[in-house]
Amino acid sequence: MPPEFTLLTRAGCSLCANMRAELHALAGGRSYRCHIQDVDAEDSTRETWGLRVPVLICGRRLVCEGRFDPARAEQEFGSG
Repeated sequence: MPPEFTLLTRAGCSLCANMRAELHALAGGRSYRCHIQDVDAEDSTRETWGLRVPVLICGRRLVCEGRFDPARAEQEFGSG
């Protein structure tokens, strides 16, 4: 199965846009899913992750936050 990521973002966040683009580039045509979620949409999400965006999660595993970690994201492609 292809990896299924969730990217927690905030409107107007250039780091968030960069992380999304870097994930797409890393995939290099491999299949994956990425759900984009506004961190401010729910109070609980904002309280937990609000100061840490962008945050990339795969399943229940934290992949990276703040800056894209290509090595860590690559592991998720390998475990899929």
